[in-house]
Amino acid sequence: MENEKKIEEQGLSISDIVFIIKRNILFIILVTVIFTLAGAFYGLKVKKPTYTATSTAIVIIDMPNASNPTSNFVYATYYTSTFTSFMTSNPVLNKACDMLKEKDIVMNKAALGGCVKVTAQTDSLVITIDATVADKDATAGKERAVLIANTLLAAAIEEANCKVIKDGKEEYKYEPFAENLIQMEEADIEDVTGSSGALTITIICMLLGLALSFGLCLINHLLDDTYTSKELFEKTYGVNVLSVVAEIVEYGDGGKR
Repeated sequence: MENEKKIEEQGLSISDIVFIIKRNILFIILVTVIFTLAGAFYGLKVKKPTYTATSTAIVIIDMPNASNPTSNFVYATYYTSTFTSFMTSNPVLNKACDMLKEKDIVMNKAALGGCVKVTAQTDSLVITIDATVADKDATAGKERAVLIANTLLAAAIEEANCKVIKDGKEEYKYEPFAENLIQMEEADIEDVTGSSGALTITIICMLLGLALSFGLCLINHLLDDTYTSKELFEKTYGVNVLSVVAEIVEYGDGGKR
């Protein structure tokens, strides 16, 4: 019982880890190389490159009764975060989908919302619309990204200035938003950024292969209850080993080595 307790209390030391790596170095290298090549193949040949186009808008508030020009800026910063949410709301996305359909791009609301990202810069009145699409054809991918970014911007401005008839009078549907969202810069195909992500995928697969191969070797080591050195045997049982006998292997001819 005392010897079993000693065995249970033993943990992995740095020398044990080095021993595991040396003993299984070829297996670890083989698995890591296979995962790395698989990741590179997926990133370069299978995964579609992505292209991102950016358009920008600016929020402008002009309050005639404001005490000073700074007040207009402060009010506008409050509106900026609201406009950010507004530009990805259902009415704007639905309008953008209808506008894209007229340009031979069929997308539903969920797909459009998934490929665009609207952000407001900190302490700024500028709102950025990033549209990201995946396509094997670089030209087609860039054109589609530009079209989506610019269409969403146009749809947001049009919806913010939308007018309805109420009690026989024409008025803005969203009175606080009217004339406050202004186009700053449309996306341009020359400014579109592209990325295949192949390097990132390759590195992740390489690390995954390394971790998996070492993990398998570690499990195999922990399940192995044989002693790999006389020092470990002496430490466990508290006895001195006088000599070590090599493993005896019996061959087919009846001889032993």
